[in-house]
Amino acid sequence: MNPSIKSQAVDQAGKSVVASAISYLLIKWGMDAELVIILMPAIVVLLAFISSKIGDPTIASFFSGNVVTETEASDSV
Repeated sequence: MNPSIKSQAVDQAGKSVVASAISYLLIKWGMDAELVIILMPAIVVLLAFISSKIGDPTIASFFSGNVVTETEASDSV
């Protein structure tokens, strides 16, 4: 597997774990579920922005121009 694809998968999985934990805590602390659902896109974008600043910008695929296409992914397998 291409190391770039593996790094992107780890990055995306890490952000999804953090986003899930944030949503769980917000609901646990009494915030309305509807409001949490409305806030989630902003939280995910914020996590992607933070990821591009603290890590390798080419791996944080949301803001990177270096997104791996499906063809590139299948070629590396």
